[in-house]
Amino acid sequence: MSTPTEAAKSIVGKWGSDGEACEFAAMSIGRMEISSPELKCRFNSVSRSGETVTWKGICDRAFGASLSNATVTARSYNDGDRDWISLRVNGGAEHDFLRCP
Repeated sequence: MSTPTEAAKSIVGKWGSDGEACEFAAMSIGRMEISSPELKCRFNSVSRSGETVTWKGICDRAFGASLSNATVTARSYNDGDRDWISLRVNGGAEHDFLRCP
């Protein structure tokens, strides 16, 4: 007898670099866009494999750069207390964000 697999939790919503950032500088993730003070992207494709979401599109702001051909990945995880995502733009440095309440 097989057990149904649990669907991966959506990462659409608000995320912050810490609890205080959720109050004034949260990152908003939509199905086809990301918007924050450091990152503003619009995507034309999205895919998901397990806990990792991959978007492809344009980033007007990407941690100091402007990218006309961007690949953004977000890997979701839970540290036992809170939900987190690890975000990476074009294979660069990872940036961790926690889910805002």
